[in-house]
Amino acid sequence: TILELRKSLKKTNKQLTQIMQAWDLHVPAHIHKNAIPTSLRGGILEITVDDSPTAYQLNQLIRAGLLNTLQTNCSSTLKKIKVRTA
Repeated sequence: TILELRKSLKKTNKQLTQIMQAWDLHVPAHIHKNAIPTSLRGGILEITVDDSPTAYQLNQLIRAGLLNTLQTNCSSTLKKIKVRTA
């Protein structure tokens, strides 16, 4: 589940942990419960979501400025956000 994955990832990647903390603050609860940052490589943050409606809502949030918000709140280089459905 998303919650188990969240706990696992916090232990493995410090940069991703910083992004997850910003994620927790800036992503609305209805998206947050069905989506999680899963990878950060080459400045590309990958978000895994449970379903297509959540992917759509997250993409709308990204277009509304989520990338800029995360860039402002994280020291790691963040260039792009990719959304994947689990």
